[in-house]
Amino acid sequence: MSERCDNRSVGVIMTDETGRILLINRAKPPYGWAPPAGHIDDHGGSLDTAIAEVSEETGLGLSGEDMRLVMEGYRIHGQCRRGGEYHDWDVWTTPLPSGEPVAKPDEVRGILVADTFALHALAQQTPYATYERPGLEPAWATLLSELGHL
Repeated sequence: MSERCDNRSVGVIMTDETGRILLINRAKPPYGWAPPAGHIDDHGGSLDTAIAEVSEETGLGLSGEDMRLVMEGYRIHGQCRRGGEYHDWDVWTTPLPSGEPVAKPDEVRGILVADTFALHALAQQTPYATYERPGLEPAWATLLSELGHL
């Protein structure tokens, strides 16, 4: 991982057969619930980063075959803990793979497969979020809304 922000981020929306979305509760800033995501850094490209971040944060394996790029280069302004002032986001979707997700303790405090009701409740909590009671991670409140999930 690079120490400086590369301003390029990738996230993966994984849905089960009922449309619920897998979210992780971030253990590092920016705190909050979000789909697995991270900086492109040295991963290579967007798809490689998406696959790597899902594996790193949930222990789930993706092949890339069922992945679909649904948003590319969507700019969101906001301070990054690694020095950036914005991120250009690529967002992928894929079916939730079989297997039990396992939180990586230094990156993830919990895992939730959220239905529409839970997503909306977390989005409403976002402006009032605390470490103890997080809402959606702010960038993801925007991304999920733009993609029609909120």
